[in-house]
Amino acid sequence: MAAVYAATHRNKKRAAIKILHRELSVDPDIRARFLREGYAANSVGHPGVVGVDDDDVAEDGSTYLVMQLLEGETIDARWERKQRRLPLEEVMAISEQLLEILAVAHSHGIVHRDLKPENLFLTHEGIVKILDFGIARVRDPADPDAGASSTQTGTLMGTPAFMAPEQAKGRWKEVDQRTDLWAVGATMFTLLTGRFVHEAETANEVLSKAMIQPVMPIRNLFPELDSRIADVIDKSLAYPIQERWSDAKAMADAAKQAFVDSEGTPARAPLLTIPDTQSELHQLNPTLSAPTSTNAGVSADDIPGLTKRSMPRQALLLAAVAIVGVLGALSLRNALFPPPLPVPATQSPPPPVTERSIHLTPDTIPMSSASAAPQPAAKAGVPPAVRAQSKPARRAPPKVRPIERKAPTSTRRQPRAVATAPAPSPPATNTPIPQAKPATAPRDPFATRQ
Repeated sequence: MAAVYAATHRNKKRAAIKILHRELSVDPDIRARFLREGYAANSVGHPGVVGVDDDDVAEDGSTYLVMQLLEGETIDARWERKQRRLPLEEVMAISEQLLEILAVAHSHGIVHRDLKPENLFLTHEGIVKILDFGIARVRDPADPDAGASSTQTGTLMGTPAFMAPEQAKGRWKEVDQRTDLWAVGATMFTLLTGRFVHEAETANEVLSKAMIQPVMPIRNLFPELDSRIADVIDKSLAYPIQERWSDAKAMADAAKQAFVDSEGTPARAPLLTIPDTQSELHQLNPTLSAPTSTNAGVSADDIPGLTKRSMPRQALLLAAVAIVGVLGALSLRNALFPPPLPVPATQSPPPPVTERSIHLTPDTIPMSSASAAPQPAAKAGVPPAVRAQSKPARRAPPKVRPIERKAPTSTRRQPRAVATAPAPSPPATNTPIPQAKPATAPRDPFATRQ
C-alpha cells in the first residue's frame, strides 16, 4: 500500500516517512484505513508500538505519515536469513515481548488483526516493535459493537496464513483479542518449524483450510520440542475460539513458565546486529565475499619482508620499472617497424594523356622538324624531384597536325637582307676604284649602313 523512506527533519530529527501510493490515496476508504494506523498506534502508548508524529497530504495528493525511524530488521527477514528456523530461546523471547505489547493494546480496545513475522520488527537492542496498525479495530469498552460498521461483513482483511478461522470467514463481530493470540501462535509455529500452519499452492486454498481445518499439533513437525511449550502454542491455535487463551497476559505468563521449566533460565532476547557475524552470513551464502571499502587493502604486516616505511619506496620503484618497460617497448617497436615515409605530392604519376586532354602551348607546338630544339641533357647528380620542380620534363610531341605560325605584324620596318653572294676580288693595282653614287631617293633612317 505504501513506501517508507528515511528522512531528516529541518530540526535535524530523524524520522520515517510512510507515503501511501497516489493511486490509493484517491480512495477515501483506503485513505481512512491508512490514517487509522496513526490513531491506533498512538492510542496504545507502549514503547513496543511505532508512534506516529504527524500526517499530511503531499503536493501530488499522496497521503503520508511521519513515524519513528527504526534501525534493525523484521522478524520475517531474520527468519529468512536464518534458513527459516530460529532458535527456541529467540522465538520465546520475541513472543513474550509481543504478548506484553498486545496486553496493553487489548486493554485499550485495540485488536491488530494482521500480526505476522513481517509486521514484527527487531531493533539492534533486541526490542520488539509491532508495525502496521492499518487494519486494527478500535473498540469502545462501553460499546462492544462500536467500530463494527467500519468493516463490512464478508470483507477479507489480513494475511491468509496467519488468519484465525473467524477472521478467514469474515465474521468480524466474532473477532477479538483471541484472534490476535491465534496469530501469535501461528507466528511461533512458523518460526520454529519453517512451515505455515496451513500449506497450499494458492492463497485461496490456504484461506479455505483456515476456515474449516484445525491446525495440527506442533510436535508433529517438531518432535524434540518440550511438551509444555508445545501445549502453550497448540492452545493458542485451537479452532474453537472458546478453547484459546483468554487474554495475552495469561498466554505470556504460561509461555515464560514453560520455558523456565524446560531450559532452567528465562528466555533472553538477542542483541541484533545485521548481519550478526560475517561467518554467519558466509554460511548462508558461501560464495559471498567479505565486504570491501575504499580504505580496505593489503597491509604491510600481511606481506613478509615488507615494512610500512618501505611500502612507498617499493611503490615508486615498481612505478619506475613499469614506465621504463613501456618506453623500451615503444622504442623497440619503432626500431623493428619504422613508420613509412610520407610520399611527396610531386612524385604522383602524371595523368594519362589523351588527344582531348592535350593543351597546346607555344612550347609544345612543333614549328617544323628542323626547328625543334634538342632537349637539354639532365644534370648529373640532380634528383628527379628537383628537376621536376625546376622545369617539367618535355614529353614527346603529340601526333597532331602542325599549326603554321603567322609572321608577327608590326609597323616597324624590318632590316634589309644581307647578300650572300661573294664579293668580287679587287684589282691588283693600288688605284682606288670609284664608288657608285647613291641614288637620289630619300634616305631611310632605319636602313643599315653597309
